[in-house]
Parts: sequence; C-alpha cells; structure tokens
Amino acid sequence: MKRIRVFLSVCFCLISGSIVVEAAAQEKQPVAIIIAALNARVEAQCSIARMRQSLASTAYEKAQVNAAVKMNCECLPPEIERAGNDLSGGNPDATITEKVYETRLKAAINLCVAKGVREDIQTRCENEDITALGITDKKAYCGCVVRQVKGLSDEAIASASTVTKMHFEEKVRARMEGKPDPVSPLTAIDEVTNFCKQEEK
Repeated sequence: MKRIRVFLSVCFCLISGSIVVEAAAQEKQPVAIIIAALNARVEAQCSIARMRQSLASTAYEKAQVNAAVKMNCECLPPEIERAGNDLSGGNPDATITEKVYETRLKAAINLCVAKGVREDIQTRCENEDITALGITDKKAYCGCVVRQVKGLSDEAIASASTVTKMHFEEKVRARMEGKPDPVSPLTAIDEVTNFCKQEEK
C-alpha cells in the first residue's frame, strides 16, 4: 500500500537524527542537561515543521510536515518530560549513562511513531486505490488493517518505519544510478496488509 509506505517512511525521517544528543566524554551525564538538550532540539524541529506546513503543496510534502508536527510538536515534548521524570526519579541532580537514556528515549520515539501510524492508518487506507488487489469490500479491508495494526507493538511499528525509510532511500539511489529497484522488504505492516487481503478477497 503506497500511501501507508510513504507515511512509514515519513515517520522514520523524524527519528533518524532529529533528536540525537551528543555523547559526553564522561561515563554518566546529568538527566536535567540531557532532557533540556532534547527539548531544545525538538522545539527547533517543531518550529521548522510548522513553518513548512504553509509551504507544502504535494501530498507527499503535506504528509511529511503533518507527521513532523504531530511527532515534534504534539507527542514528543510530553514524552520527553515523562522520560526525564522516570530517569531522574525526582532527583534534580540525578545522572545516568548514555545507554540508559538512549534506551528510554527509544521507547518514547517508538511510542510517538506508533501513535501517529495508528491514528492515521484508517484515513490512509481509505484513500488508497486497492482495486488492483482484487478487494471488493474496501471498508471491511481497511477495518481489518486498522484492527491488526492496533494490535502491533510500538517497537514493531517503529521498526517497520525504519526499514521502509531505508528501502525508500535505496530505491531513490538505484533509480538515480539507472539500476533496478531493490526488492521490497517484508515488514510487520506488510504482513498485516497481506493478511487482510486474504481475509477480505
């Protein structure tokens, strides 16, 4: 499903470097400094996304900026604060290792990516042209997709976004070099759509 694949690719664009904190030389870092740096980075990304909303013209551009706004302006700020509270345990002087905060941050990012996919999956499915798939009951098919996606873990959805983004970049490079498109990987989202195709045919 092209529209869903585009959305997954967009979601991962927001993960891959937009909120990375530079690792300090010491083994542990103050939680307060880490959270402040993350908040500043996300706030900057949010400002850029809102500015680009008025400039977006194509469906793909609009999907990009809308996903960016949801991710950086609506979901991540409270999740980063929640992560900070979890990591500090209420101690303003708490310090943690890079590995610990990266693990907790990954969970927050996964949650926001998955939330965006779950919220938009029905609209994107209903806007997809699925006549070539041999599906006659689009409502039932999309209902199946929504139910199955909601049952996936945050990590599975975020992983699908990662893989989809990497494949998208590989395909762009291949076409620029005049090479055949790379084989599409099978993600958890693809497994859902394949299952629902069989259920609703």
